[in-house]
Amino acid sequence: MDASVLDLLNILAAKRRDLIESLCSVEDGLGWCIRHGDLVQEAMQAGFESIFSDSRLGNQVAISATGGFARGEMAPYSDADITVIQSKDSSGTIDEAIRQYFRFLTDDLQRILGVQVSYSLRFVSDCEALDPVIRSSLLETSLVCGSSAILEQLRFELERTHPVGEFLVAKIREREAQMNRWNAVPLVAEPNLKEGAGGLRCFHTLNWMRIVLGEAPIRPTPSYQTLIGVRNLLHKVSGRKNDLLNRTRQAEIADITGGPVEALMTRVSESAEALHQRYAAGCERIAESRFLIANGVHATGGEVKVEPKTNAGAVAVGLALATELGVFVPRFDVGAELPANGSAFLHAIAEGLPTIRNLNRTGVLKLVLPDLERCRYLQSDDSIHTYTVYQHTLEVIRFLDDPTKPAWLREISDQVADDGALYLAALLHDVGKVDRTRPHSETGSEVAKRVCNELKLDRATSDLVVWLIEQHLAMTHTMRFRDLENAQTIQEFAKLVGSVDHLNHLTLLTYADVAAVGVGVWTTAQETFLRTLYNRTLEMLSNEDVPLLDPSVSRNQVIRMLKKSEANVDEVKQLIDQMPAYYLAATPPEIVQIHVGYVNEARSGVTTIETFDRHELNGTELTICAADRPGLLSEVLGVLYAFDVSCSGIRACTTSGEPGVILDVITTSYRSQMLPEGMKRSLANALRQVLEQRSNVEDILAQKGKDPNRKATILSWSLHEGEPSILELRCPRGRGVPFRLSRWISEQKWNIQLARIGQWAGKAGATFYVSRTDGKTILNEDVSAAIMNSEA
Repeated sequence: MDASVLDLLNILAAKRRDLIESLCSVEDGLGWCIRHGDLVQEAMQAGFESIFSDSRLGNQVAISATGGFARGEMAPYSDADITVIQSKDSSGTIDEAIRQYFRFLTDDLQRILGVQVSYSLRFVSDCEALDPVIRSSLLETSLVCGSSAILEQLRFELERTHPVGEFLVAKIREREAQMNRWNAVPLVAEPNLKEGAGGLRCFHTLNWMRIVLGEAPIRPTPSYQTLIGVRNLLHKVSGRKNDLLNRTRQAEIADITGGPVEALMTRVSESAEALHQRYAAGCERIAESRFLIANGVHATGGEVKVEPKTNAGAVAVGLALATELGVFVPRFDVGAELPANGSAFLHAIAEGLPTIRNLNRTGVLKLVLPDLERCRYLQSDDSIHTYTVYQHTLEVIRFLDDPTKPAWLREISDQVADDGALYLAALLHDVGKVDRTRPHSETGSEVAKRVCNELKLDRATSDLVVWLIEQHLAMTHTMRFRDLENAQTIQEFAKLVGSVDHLNHLTLLTYADVAAVGVGVWTTAQETFLRTLYNRTLEMLSNEDVPLLDPSVSRNQVIRMLKKSEANVDEVKQLIDQMPAYYLAATPPEIVQIHVGYVNEARSGVTTIETFDRHELNGTELTICAADRPGLLSEVLGVLYAFDVSCSGIRACTTSGEPGVILDVITTSYRSQMLPEGMKRSLANALRQVLEQRSNVEDILAQKGKDPNRKATILSWSLHEGEPSILELRCPRGRGVPFRLSRWISEQKWNIQLARIGQWAGKAGATFYVSRTDGKTILNEDVSAAIMNSEA
């Protein structure tokens, strides 16, 4: 760089140090910033004149101040933001000059002057593709040096291509995020003077919005000037760029100004509150302004107007923006045109329920998704649903939107990149119910495939939407009726979902679908099961080499953990050698140690009945350890039925060898809550009498007004052959279902290892993991014969 320029930089650096040293007051904060900015501008101009000494080169580029540099807000340690602008017809020889200028800024100006320079290079032709963040920085520009004509070209193109509605929404969201990060209200003890509520960004954002709406920006107010002055002093006492006015810095600033801290912070709070109120009022005025929301969609006189023959996708986007901006959407048929722009439509529905309701008000939803409209008055074919199919669908969307859903589900929502696919699947997931002759997930997926083709969605998005609708009941079924502690269950489900992305989408849809059935349908127990299934599937998908349960490995792990305690390792080893592998998979080592004592007592003729409240399930875990005999589990379930206790899960274990001991863990509830203490005592007493054969279950059932001889009615069944075989049964709803089904299974001389039982939609479902006493595999023909015999 020319020596004269370097000499000037050193002179300007000394002036800058003197200028910072002179800061001792809040007053004239903006005037100080302007003088500081002029000093920086002088340095930049000197370097430009040296490098672009050929006027022909200088006329091909504009060096423009942006951000705080352009606004005259150059605090002591603010960055100097510049944009180098080239016209589209610039010659190739300009490139080397620009590179030299950038080197001057970084190697000389930053080093000598001590001002950090942030720069970017833009072409006038770039304007149409610029995002709202970059656009806002270019809305306020001032020429530092170079061609004013090129800067005017940029300003013209920015205005010509400005997406007003999208920009307004983006800046309001950005402002909300900034305030939530720092301070969401202006009256706080330690405010962020720039990005907190009532900070300088409120003033900036308000002016950006006014500019794009064609209004004059507001002039600096006394409140704005006060915050500028305090921020200058904050930079000085910090010795760096800093916007957080903490208590330490407050005291240091008060020392400089010679006044009390309380007076300083009162002034700051008053100014912040005034700026925040001015910004909020500006946001409220947007709905009454006149502007282009999106192509073909206008805000006029406080409400939405749509140009004739506007594409349905564009209308959807315009309505989504209008909804967020608070522009009234009247109830009218906009007459939008098909085929809709599919990606635009997906973007719109992903904005959630308020936008979808406005799409319905204007006829766009019915136009694009007529299959959903056919479900408006359609009743579900079960008694559990509170709403029509159409209204249930809107409730699903509401739960997807819900910002108060459990934190782990919110984390999953943050991972779902393609919200549009999820929301389209939610809108279409039950449309197949119009055809009562086939499973609605099957017919619904066919409808979804056609809709995706009509919307011309890309293959990946279409496949995801169709798959979600095909499988939208799979997760519910698995968590209700399969053993979530069994590695094979998780392996099968992981194979079904195939990827973490599919798992995330399906988990969110499952939660929303169940919760939207009616008030109170979503329970803490269902959340626990869903979260368990999600976490274990995620683990398996993240580690494809996770093996099925190896009993020997499980035993060794338990032994190793218990050796670190004072447990009798030999007794523990003896017990776990006699227990099935699934017991080890679901039982922590410390509980195994407790169970050793229970089994020893059972072999001495002492029955153990333990209750433990599981708050995460909203239920009570009942552990029963007693001497074994045929049909004992069905007797236990009969006692539960007599006391109107619901049973959702059974883990039945029997020791090998003689004498056999049962160790059954049953998840119970009473009126969807944990068992009351008085019921626990009465239930334990009745169970003990039956287990010790001092009473029989038939008498207890009769005393409680229940029919002990009522047979199980099996509506449908399926069997997954294996060891054990997995038997799924469907029967009429009723509290006695676990008792009647287990008694029927006991009559077949089959052992129950585990059961999951649920009541849903007017029917009961149960899954039993069963094996034969002779060691042979239970086959489909065995089940078919058993059912025929029971019906004979």
